[in-house]
Order: sequence, then C-alpha cells, then structure tokens
Amino acid sequence: MKSLSSRETVVRVEDDAITPVSAPPPPPPPNPQDERSTKIFSRSAQIILFIAGWYICSGVTLFGNKHMLSTLHAHPDLLAMSQMTITATMGATKIFGPYVLSGFDRSKIPSTPFNTLPRKEFMTDMVIVGVMRVVTVILGLVSLKFIAVSFTETVKSSAPFFTVVFARIMLNERTSLMVNLSLVPVVVGLALCSANELSFTAIGFGAAVLTNCIDCIQNVFSKKLLSTKGYNYVNLQFFTSAAALVVQLPVMLYLNWGSSLFGDVTKDLVTSLAINGVFFHLQSVMAYAVMGALAAILLSQAIP
Repeated sequence: MKSLSSRETVVRVEDDAITPVSAPPPPPPPNPQDERSTKIFSRSAQIILFIAGWYICSGVTLFGNKHMLSTLHAHPDLLAMSQMTITATMGATKIFGPYVLSGFDRSKIPSTPFNTLPRKEFMTDMVIVGVMRVVTVILGLVSLKFIAVSFTETVKSSAPFFTVVFARIMLNERTSLMVNLSLVPVVVGLALCSANELSFTAIGFGAAVLTNCIDCIQNVFSKKLLSTKGYNYVNLQFFTSAAALVVQLPVMLYLNWGSSLFGDVTKDLVTSLAINGVFFHLQSVMAYAVMGALAAILLSQAIP
C-alpha cells in the first residue's frame, strides 16, 4: 500500500509536470499609421528645434557684428575672415576628429562627397558655393556698417520673393498662385519701409539687397547639393566654409596688404571675434540642417 501510494504520488507529479501551460496571446501588430505619425512628429520637432536655434544664434551673430563694427571699430574684412576661419576649423573638427583621435586609422576616414564624387565636379560645386558665401558675408557686413540692424532685417524679409524666382529657374520648383500673391505685400512693405527709413543709404540698401539675392541663390544651390549629390548638413557646411576661406583669404590679404587690418585689435575684440565665430558656426550648421528638410520657399520663410 505504501509503495502504491508513492507511485500514485509520482504519477500525479509527472502528470502535473506535463500539463501544458497556455501561452500569453501575441502582442497586436504595430499600426503603420501610428508609426508614421510618430516619425512625422519627431521630424517636425527636430526642424522646430533647429529653426529656434538658428534664430538665437543669428541674433547673437548679427548684433555682435554690429557691436564690433560700430563700437570696437573692427575691420569688416577681419571680421569676415575670422568667422570663416572659426567655422571651417570647427567643421573640420567635427568631421575628421574621430579619424585623428584614432591615430589616423584608415577605417575611420569619413565617407563624404569629396571621396565619392568626381574631383572636377566636387571642386566646381565648392568654388561656386565658396564664392557666394564670401560675397554674402562681405556684403552683409557692408550693409551693417551703413544702415541699422533693424532695416537690414527688414530687407531680408524679401527673401521669399527672390527664392521663388531662383527656385523656379534653378530647380524648376513651381509655386501656387496663392503663394505668389502672398509675396506682393512683402515687396510693397519693403518699399514703404525703405522710403521712410531714417538710416537709409544707397550703399547700405544696395549691399543688403545683393546679400539677399546671392544668399537665396546659395540656398537654392545648396538645397540641390543636399538633394542630389549625397551631401548632409554637416559635411556641406564644412566644405562650403573651407572653400569660402580658400577663396577669401588671398583676396583679403591682397586688398589689405600694408593696411591696418590688424592695427586696432584689442583683447575685447579678440574675445568678441571668438564668441561671434562660434555662434556663426552654429547658425550655419542649423541653416543647412533646416535646408535639407524643407523646400526652398519654406526655408526662406522659416529662416530669412
């Protein structure tokens, strides 16, 4: 009897051990609509963050430029050269820093259009963008020297008008009739402001308008590079800054050889140049980031 009881116990244990346990129900499949909405929200938040950062950095750079030109009496060419040197150096650190820190490990060499595009095509693109960046920086500083910051920004508000024109010519990007009509008040408002601006000068106004036109061409051309030639906003910012510096440096030195380009440099000016250069770099990076995500006309409206 005792043996039988043990056997019954074993059988019961074995029966309990082999009793199948019901598996939990599988999770429901992800909803593609929810995933798409999440991605759109994340991308929109990123663009808004970049635009907000651009406005902050642009404001600091703009008022810093005015302060150095008017109060510290910095030479415009020195300011332009300082900005390009700092932004090119910071861009190079971002791209080639890991390669240098790894002891020049060839596996750490970044893949960029410099390696993937035909050399002639790459150099042509960089020369075009580099020249435009140099010209916009110099003309922008000239406009600040002759007219008020507020009026310079008013002239910049006409950027959507020029962008529509150049995007149609260069990208065959069409805009609706309603968008075109919405630009009319912008142009009329600029004309009214110009007629009643106390700080208006022909040189300052002309430099501001030319800056606007060339900047719009540069934005449309850069958008084309981002869309069709494998650039991203980090390497495009660096290569264009480096190209602008290569174009700018010999011209600056030639035009100012023997002059007082560095004659009035003070400790306060050096500090201001360094801070201004960092914010100029951040402004450029954020502008290219937004440029890669928005159409040309939307870009000119978001960051004029």
